[in-house]
Amino acid sequence: MGSVQIRVAATSLGLVVASLLLTWPLAQVGAEAVLSAPDQEAATHIWGLWAALREGTFVALDTPLLAWPTGVRLPLVDPGHLPWFALGNLWGPAAGYAAVLLVGVWAMGLAGALLAQEAGGKPWVGALVAMACPTLLANAADGMTEGFGVGWVGIQLALLLRAVRLGGVTRGAAAAAALAWCAAVGPYNLVWAALIDAALGVSLLMRRRTTELKRALAVGVGALLAATPLAWTMLQGRGAELPGSTARAGLPAIVENPAIYRGGVQTGADLLDAWLPVQLTGHEADISHTTYLGLALVILGVLAVVRDRGRWPWLAGLLAMVALSWGPWMTMAGEVLRLGERPLLGPAGLLMNNVPPFDRITRWYRAGAVATLLLAPLVALAARDWRSGRLAILVGVVLLEATVAAPLAWPLRHSPLPDATPYIQLEGPGAILELPPATTGPPPRGHWRDRIGVLQPQVGRPVGGTIMNLDASSEARTATAAIKTLMRDGAMSEATRARIVEQGFRWVSFLPAYQPVPQPARAHLEACLGPPIAQTDEVWIFALEPIGPCEGLHSRESLTPLPAGSSPPTD
Repeated sequence: MGSVQIRVAATSLGLVVASLLLTWPLAQVGAEAVLSAPDQEAATHIWGLWAALREGTFVALDTPLLAWPTGVRLPLVDPGHLPWFALGNLWGPAAGYAAVLLVGVWAMGLAGALLAQEAGGKPWVGALVAMACPTLLANAADGMTEGFGVGWVGIQLALLLRAVRLGGVTRGAAAAAALAWCAAVGPYNLVWAALIDAALGVSLLMRRRTTELKRALAVGVGALLAATPLAWTMLQGRGAELPGSTARAGLPAIVENPAIYRGGVQTGADLLDAWLPVQLTGHEADISHTTYLGLALVILGVLAVVRDRGRWPWLAGLLAMVALSWGPWMTMAGEVLRLGERPLLGPAGLLMNNVPPFDRITRWYRAGAVATLLLAPLVALAARDWRSGRLAILVGVVLLEATVAAPLAWPLRHSPLPDATPYIQLEGPGAILELPPATTGPPPRGHWRDRIGVLQPQVGRPVGGTIMNLDASSEARTATAAIKTLMRDGAMSEATRARIVEQGFRWVSFLPAYQPVPQPARAHLEACLGPPIAQTDEVWIFALEPIGPCEGLHSRESLTPLPAGSSPPTD
């Protein structure tokens, strides 16, 4: 192996090690724990990827795995992540999620290297800066996997610049495919890519670069043809109860929270957030949505433009993305800026008011990751002629900016999967009727929101419950009402029980941490159905097979008062 190959191999190995450091403790716990907070949205996104693999439906999910027996219908927002999830899922759903995150970090690295080449900088420096993106790393905690694919925005931009500059069918096709793929890894990424590419097109038009403009248009048309069916399905298939739907379009309510203004608002970022280390401001949110770029890295990027004025479009694009990341309202130190009594709209707010479907975007802070992609080539350009000593210091600075100076939890948050053992012990086919039917609301501390989303991929058995406030089936609602009657009155007719079983429900499960079950109610259950066939601190599972008379056994027995703060089972 020659010296060049050795150097490339060593650099690649170093970047892989850096990615594992940035995503720590992924390498340590990635198969047993999800790198997310349990009360966020990781469960629903894990479930969507797993269900798509299970059902073999890669865009529009229509499955009876939830809301048995009629099922649920919803679009999968990031089918482009399925290959990596499938590979990781060989070791379980937590590993599938970890694989999507790690590949997302590597995609950022590839984007940074390609963009650095376009700008004339050191590719490996661009790769490192892009991988060490606080916005992406913080995105792991809230669990929304469509945010992990933002690296493809940079990849498509680099390929587009190359296709515009050099021409050629192969280059154009690669750029078009990469742009279309942005839609497959999450609709936000298609939006960011379209905005950047539109700015490039306008620049070519104003400079009357006709040949290059035609190449860019050809790429755009090709990507449009490829991405439209997927994008249309995503936009039109979202239920009214889900974010991004037409029913929830429009400016969000103003949120002012100075106590956690560093990353504490989901709709946008504070004006200070992109620039200042958290040590200078404090007020870090527990679950961060930061756009921090790294103060030292921004200074290097500005110096690179000062020395090479021809690189100003990179800086202009960076600033535009930072401005978009502010979201609908402009906030400073957690408080909305006002002109008199009127709150000031940010650039994103102006777009939402005037250009549909921008009014359906809810997570504007994600544009901060695109700003990092545009900063990476500038830092790589600044370090182009540096020697090993200064480069080693730069590596340290990049890693410290992401893991120490950025307002995010590092090592990354991680949450153990719920214990699936009681469910795995169940024998034979059949669905589980869950009480409560959904756990979408704020869960008890330390427990999972939408718990079934991380439990069902471990078990595979259909359930009557749902996630994300989706409607349960009428059969599940009727069966749930019958179980509640049994718990309250000690009565359930044999005909009712038989009908529930005929509909496919063989077991009923209770989650006492989410919904307390009074002792008299449990006594009624056990008198009719027997003791739980599986029980832990988290779940009780009863078989829907009577061991004694269920009709009127305790029909008029009243329940003892519940402890303060408790509530009877409800839908």
